[in-house]
Amino acid sequence: MKILTVKRAEFDHGRTRDFALRESTGDYVIFITQDAIPADEYFVERLLAPFADDERIAISTGRQVPRDDASPFEKLVRNFNYPDKPRIRSASDISELGVKTFFTSDCCCAYSRDIYEKLGGFDFPIMTAEDFLFAARAINGGYKIAYVPEARVIHSHNFTLRQQYRRNFLTGYETEKHKEIFCGASQETEGMKLVKYVSRELLKRGQVLSFVRFGFDCVARLLGNKMGKRAYRKEKNFSGC
Repeated sequence: MKILTVKRAEFDHGRTRDFALRESTGDYVIFITQDAIPADEYFVERLLAPFADDERIAISTGRQVPRDDASPFEKLVRNFNYPDKPRIRSASDISELGVKTFFTSDCCCAYSRDIYEKLGGFDFPIMTAEDFLFAARAINGGYKIAYVPEARVIHSHNFTLRQQYRRNFLTGYETEKHKEIFCGASQETEGMKLVKYVSRELLKRGQVLSFVRFGFDCVARLLGNKMGKRAYRKEKNFSGC
């Protein structure tokens, strides 16, 4: 086993993962975050399986199952974003799924080393969304993303409103910075589907307080994303670029 140490002050979502990948060996590289726990002993083989079926698969991403202590709406969000049906996504899905076509997460996914290197790897410096941006580049390059629900990890968050705002601020900033890579794909369609699904399920179950809490969470997400995009536009104008 080889352990690489990175100082906290030097950590970068893209640079650090790129460094780790290039220090590793093998045709495929799996990324998993420190707070994600494989649900069973078959996680690795299931996550890697799609690569054997299609040489155009650039990324294989797994399913995130919420923890027992996840809030009611967080469990529903995970269930919506990580359904139990497998799917191979390509550029032909953009008209239907919008930016959800590029949806992946370095929380639990595998990359083809060959395709990763051909496409230039992760962007850096970058504050977040290195996986999302690389996935968009892969799709635009004619490659595919495999979603494998059988490859499961236990992972969820109970973010405060401040944490949710900050998380979406960074995402908004980075997606605005790299918006040309999304080729005009809609960002609203899937978002509204998520809001409607979670709201409907909470009310159906009589979880009114969770419904209200989810409403505030959505506001934090929306404001954070919008303010992040605005921050980048102001920064770009200020720099004269």
